[in-house]
Amino acid sequence: AYTGAITATVTNAADATFEIGTAAATITANGSAALTIDADAAAGTAGALTISGAATGAVSVTGAESNVTLADGYAGAGALSITTGDASLTVALGTSTSSSSTTVNATAAAADKTITLTGADAVTVTSNDADIDASAYTGAITATVNNDSAAATFQIGTTSTDLTADGTNTLTIDGTGGGTLTIDGAATNTGDIAVTAAVNTVTLDDDFLGTGALS
Repeated sequence: AYTGAITATVTNAADATFEIGTAAATITANGSAALTIDADAAAGTAGALTISGAATGAVSVTGAESNVTLADGYAGAGALSITTGDASLTVALGTSTSSSSTTVNATAAAADKTITLTGADAVTVTSNDADIDASAYTGAITATVNNDSAAATFQIGTTSTDLTADGTNTLTIDGTGGGTLTIDGAATNTGDIAVTAAVNTVTLDDDFLGTGALS
């Protein structure tokens, strides 16, 4: 419920949680154990979050309601995960590539929301019905889209995107970002898949089992 700007340093040797307030928060994560940053304000909408530091423990952001930025100088070696709430926002992962793994979970964002991704590290993205704009993302992207409730659009990045389509509604994959695209999908993928504005190689995986129309 804190309404002022927060600047914090967390050096945790045991698992810890930091709940941010409704204004901007800048957290330096330097711990050796897991740090969870709760970005879902108890009252109102949580403010923007910036993360820096050199944590060796995992850093997890949950319920993000506003923009999340990873400082370019972030040197954390643990796993980094960011889970969004039902909001349109930008996850800006900067130029840091030090994390052991980087994941963005946008499954809580509904069909009327857009999650914008920027960054340079390899990232794993999961989403349902929200639109994903990764057109400026320069790292490799591995994505799973399970849009069962509404049509969705996924804009690929500038390097490579390996996308598993598992939804029952139409998925538009926008190739404007310029990277290569590989499409996979299980038999549960009954929705149509439309690739638009492709300017690089598009590959349909040999194991693709989707039954919808492909264009």
